[in-house]
Amino acid sequence: MKLERGEFLELVEYYKRAVLGIAWVCIGNLALARQISLEVFQQFSASFVALKKRENLSAWIGALTIGTCRRWNRRYVRVQRDGEELGDLFLRLQRLPESNRFVLVLRYYARMSYKEIGAFLDLPLNTVRGTMYKATQRWLLEFSKDF
Repeated sequence: MKLERGEFLELVEYYKRAVLGIAWVCIGNLALARQISLEVFQQFSASFVALKKRENLSAWIGALTIGTCRRWNRRYVRVQRDGEELGDLFLRLQRLPESNRFVLVLRYYARMSYKEIGAFLDLPLNTVRGTMYKATQRWLLEFSKDF
């Protein structure tokens, strides 16, 4: 399967918020998250022909994103996180487990449906629903600590 330029640009437009959101949550720095997003889409473009089934595209991009973030965390010196600039919101989000952060960011930042989140993270729909419920409860608990 060869990827045409127009098709590639459409896919980038569709997935860019999800990729950037996950990268930002993993790395904690928006500038580095943008660099990671570029790297993810470069990898995607270079290795698209290896994709066997088109239905797996979303999960494949999700795996590329998470793998790239983990590689960056291992290889590069940790830079100052954006928590100070973004205030309490980011710091509270960082206290949640990774799976909770991912579903919240994909739902509310990337504006994905539960079905799209499941495809992106390669999870069954009921798992996404359960994780979203737990993430929301933990998020509310995190914010209720101040009251």
